[in-house]
Amino acid sequence: MRDDDTLRIEWPEQSAPVDDAEIVLRHAETGEERSGTDLMGLRAGIWLASHRGEPLATDDPGFSLDDLVAYAGTPRDREVRAFRTSAGILALTVREVEPYVEVTGVVADGGVIEVEGLVAYGEPYEGTARLVAVPRKGAEPVSGPATFGG
Repeated sequence: MRDDDTLRIEWPEQSAPVDDAEIVLRHAETGEERSGTDLMGLRAGIWLASHRGEPLATDDPGFSLDDLVAYAGTPRDREVRAFRTSAGILALTVREVEPYVEVTGVVADGGVIEVEGLVAYGEPYEGTARLVAVPRKGAEPVSGPATFGG
């Protein structure tokens, strides 16, 4: 599985060039610190970013639906997402992931239900499968045979 995530920071044009080693990521729970923007091997949890000892402020919410879909379409065993804390600080959340199907649409026509989506964090698959529908409240899950087309 891939573990090639890097943190890319775009600085304002008027700022002096920044060496990636000046960026420090600190694990919120353990206090472990890592220098630089290479995210390989970060343990699961929340990591706060700082620069020269000061929290790294950002106005970027760290969310792009197109980027998230492309990222989820890449086989991997962990996910790293950048976000802005309520205090306006750049942070990362790292979590372990397993492949699953992310549903993007459902079409019912003539007794056939077609579910569209992508295999998140795994390889494309073609062949027979079992579709399981789990209601948010109430009844028990129902399932039936299905064909998966990549």
